Amino acid sequence: MKKKLLLLLLVLIALVISLYLFHEPAGEPSPAETQEGEPTLLGTLQLAAQQPTDDVQQGFEDYRLCVEQIPAEGFEELRPLLARRLAAAAQDHGTADEIADAGILLHDDGFQDIAHPLLVLAETKLEAVFPTLTRSPEGPDASQRRGPPQINKKYVDVVKRLGWQEWHEPAELNDWQLYEVEGWQAYRDYVWDSVPQKCRDVGLYPPATIRELDKLLEVIRGNWTKLKNEDHAAGFALKARAAWLRFKQSQDSRGKVMRNRGKRSFSPKAMGREAQAFTDIWTYQYSRPFIVYIEKPFDAELNQAHLNDALGMLADLYEWFIDQFVDEMDLKRVRPQFHAELAEQEAWPIEIVLFASREQFDRFVEESTGSELPGMTAIYAPGDERVVACLPQSDEDMAWYQSRIAKAAFQLLSDFYAPDPTFDEDEQMRRPRWSSLLVQEGLAECVASYAKTGQWPNTEHEFMALSPYRVASYVKTVELLEGRPLFRIRDLLEVRNYGQASQIAFKRAQELQVDAMWASQNGIGMFFPAACMACYFFHHYQRDNEYVYRDIWWEFLHAEYNGKHKLTSFSDAAGIEGFKAAFGITSDSDWADLQREFEAFVEGLAPEVTEPDEND
Repeated sequence: MKKKLLLLLLVLIALVISLYLFHEPAGEPSPAETQEGEPTLLGTLQLAAQQPTDDVQQGFEDYRLCVEQIPAEGFEELRPLLARRLAAAAQDHGTADEIADAGILLHDDGFQDIAHPLLVLAETKLEAVFPTLTRSPEGPDASQRRGPPQINKKYVDVVKRLGWQEWHEPAELNDWQLYEVEGWQAYRDYVWDSVPQKCRDVGLYPPATIRELDKLLEVIRGNWTKLKNEDHAAGFALKARAAWLRFKQSQDSRGKVMRNRGKRSFSPKAMGREAQAFTDIWTYQYSRPFIVYIEKPFDAELNQAHLNDALGMLADLYEWFIDQFVDEMDLKRVRPQFHAELAEQEAWPIEIVLFASREQFDRFVEESTGSELPGMTAIYAPGDERVVACLPQSDEDMAWYQSRIAKAAFQLLSDFYAPDPTFDEDEQMRRPRWSSLLVQEGLAECVASYAKTGQWPNTEHEFMALSPYRVASYVKTVELLEGRPLFRIRDLLEVRNYGQASQIAFKRAQELQVDAMWASQNGIGMFFPAACMACYFFHHYQRDNEYVYRDIWWEFLHAEYNGKHKLTSFSDAAGIEGFKAAFGITSDSDWADLQREFEAFVEGLAPEVTEPDEND
C-alpha cells in the first residue's frame, strides 16, 4: 500500500514539472499590444515605418514621437526607419521649407547620409534672400520702396550643413580689377559664369568653389606682385598698364571706323580682324616714357628681337633728348594742352603704335591722311600726339625701319617740349611749327642716324651719327646735276612746308637750267638727304681738329627750341635771320663760303657709299 502511494506521488510531481516546462505561464502582455490586444505606440510606429506616407507633416510627427520615447525599449531601433520614411516623404512631396526642415532635423540627429540629398535639394529650391519693401511716407501719398534684401536664415542653415564656408574677396581685388591684372578676366568669368548669385548674397561658398576661387586669385596675386616689382624698379609699369587699358577701352569697339578723325583707328574692324578678340590683335610693352602698342602678326609670332631693339633705342633716345635739349635748353613740357605740367609731374605715358605688317601701316596712313606716302614707315601725328610706325619686316630692314621710328619719336619729343605748339588745324594752316623744314625734318633725320653698339639689353646708341643712306642719296642727287646741289643751305632755310620744297626745287632747277618739272616732282625726296647732311655738317665739321660750327649750331637750336624764331606765317623770315645772325652771314659771299665748306665736307665723308637706299 505504501509503495502504491509513493508511486502516485511521483506521477503527480512529474505531471506538475511537465506542465511547468511545456506551458507558458500567464504574464505581461506584448510591448506592441495592450492587455486588451490593442497596438501600443511602439506598435503603431512600427506599422507606420513599414508604410510610405505622402503626408510630410505626419512623417515629422511620427519621427518626433519616436525620438521622444527614447530610451524606452524598441524606439531607438525604430528611429532610422522613421528617418528614412520622413526623408522619402519630404523629397517626393515636401515644399522647399519642409525639405529643408527635414534635412536639417535629420542631419542634426546624426543621419547625415539620409539628410544630405535633402539638403542639396533644399539649397536649389530655397531663396537665399527675400526682398523687403518699406512704406514711405505715411498718408495718401504713401508709396512702397524696395529696401535691402533680407537673408533667408533657413537657407544659411542648410548650406552650412553642406559644408559651405564664409569667403571674402581680398582687399587688393579693387586694384587688380582697376589694372585688369593678368588672370583677372579668367577670375571674373568664373565668378559670373560658375558661381551662383546665392553664394554672393549670403557670403557662403561650397568648398570646391572656394578652392577654385583661391586658385584663380593666386594667379592674379602672382602677376600683381610681378607688376608691382616692375613698377618699383622703374616707376612706370602701373602707368603703362593704365595707358594700355585706356587704349583698349577706346579701340575695342564695333563702332564706325573713322581714321581721318582718329576714331577707332586700331579697332578689330579697322584692322580687318573682326573675328579676333582685341587682345589677340594688340599687346603692349613700355620703355619710359613710351607706352608701345604692338600689333600681333596674324599668322606668325611677334619678332621680339626687333621689338627689343626698338625699345632699347627709344630708351636711349629719350635720355639723350632730356640731356641735350630739355636740361640744356631749360625746356618745359607743353603737351597735352592744358595738362602738360601735370603730365610731366606724373610721367604720363607717351604713345607709340607699331604695326606688324607694312600693308597695315600703309593702309592706316592712306585712310588717315587721304593720300599714300610711299617709302614712309613711321609718322608723328601731332593731332593724336602719338607716333605710328611699322616694325621691321626682316633683319635686313631693321636699321632703316628703326631709324624711322627714332625720327618720328624725336619729332614727337620736340613738339612735346618746345614752346608754342599748334593745337588745331586752323593754326597749323596759318603758321609753321618750326622756322624751317631744315629744323623739322633735317635735324630729325640727323638725330635718327644713330650708331649702335652691343646687344640688347646692353645696347648703346650714338645719335647724330653718319647715315650711309642719306650720304648716298645726297651724293647721287649732286651727281645727277653734274656736281651742283639742288638745295643749298640757304635754300633749305627757305622751306617751311612741303609745298615750298617743290617750289624752290622748281626755281632752283631753272637757275641750273635743268628740267624744272622733274625737279619739282622730286623736290621733297631730294630735300630730306640734303637737310640731313647739312645738320650733320653743322654738328661734325672740323677745321684744325676743332668743331667749327657745333656751338653756333646748338645756340641756333637753343633759340629755336625756346621760341625765338617763332613764325607768324609761311613767308616769315625770322628763322633765316636768326641763322644769319648766329653764323655771321651778312652777304652772298658768306653763303657761298659756307656752301663750299659743306660740299667739300660731304665729298670726303664716305666715297665708298655710292648707292642710295631704296626706301628713299
